[in-house]
Amino acid sequence: EKIKFNPEDGSLTHCATKETVKLTLTASRLLETLLRASEGILSREKLLTMVWDDYGLQASNSSLNQYISISVSYVAHYLHSAVKN
Repeated sequence: EKIKFNPEDGSLTHCATKETVKLTLTASRLLETLLRASEGILSREKLLTMVWDDYGLQASNSSLNQYISISVSYVAHYLHSAVKN
């Protein structure tokens, strides 16, 4: 286990260094939704509904792109750090 995600507080922790970053509520909800996707692939429309609409929020494709980029960036940073350690 190289990285640990805690959906309760939105934290990503690098297991070796214990470095932790806390994602925003939306980024955390997006990452949790992607990780729990039993069907493997979710459409953009489904993600927008599950991460924003179901919580009374409005989002756009641009918002989804931004939050995917943020989430992937954090995960990639920790995976890269784990490979170096």
